[in-house]
Amino acid sequence: MRLLCAFLAAFIFIGNGANAKNVVFSDLFIFRMNNSVYSLDTLKTYNAYLKDLKCFYPESIVVTAFPDLLTIKKGYFDINAYKEKSSTSEYVRLTQMFITVLKMAKYASSQGVSVSSELPKAMKLSAQKNSCSLRGFDSKGLKEEMADIVLLEVFLRSRFMPKTSQELTKEQTRSVLKNIFSLSESVRSQVDHELFSN
Repeated sequence: MRLLCAFLAAFIFIGNGANAKNVVFSDLFIFRMNNSVYSLDTLKTYNAYLKDLKCFYPESIVVTAFPDLLTIKKGYFDINAYKEKSSTSEYVRLTQMFITVLKMAKYASSQGVSVSSELPKAMKLSAQKNSCSLRGFDSKGLKEEMADIVLLEVFLRSRFMPKTSQELTKEQTRSVLKNIFSLSESVRSQVDHELFSN
């Protein structure tokens, strides 16, 4: 992993002349992986969709494996706070956790795993039934970030979950999580990323 010298900030301006200085949107690029750049706003979207997944699919193995990504304080997603605190152990830990989850999602997409066309429909119905947010859904099914999370869910379940309709015992859950974390360490070393830093 190569550490770059400075954070990159993206700003969108509107208007002309004096009004052109009005910032209507700002974001901060956090890391690059493969041909994709992930910004603070993108990570905020993943955080929101993980919370939504827990709402309409509480037995999610992704949620169980990475619960800390659901309890991130709002300050983490504030650009100024992030610039000041990005080197603190908590910010580093959370950023690395996002990187791990997104690397695993990339890995899952390379393993020939697919999401059935019925699953997004079932998830949307569950979201509606449980009064969950529908922001991760669109007219075609799942928005990109939600699709990444759901693909990872399908992959982890197909690879590690016992073929049973019964709820997992604590011992089985520990075993599944151990296998997931073992895979995540392997995947982290296989997929390169660049972390933008100040």
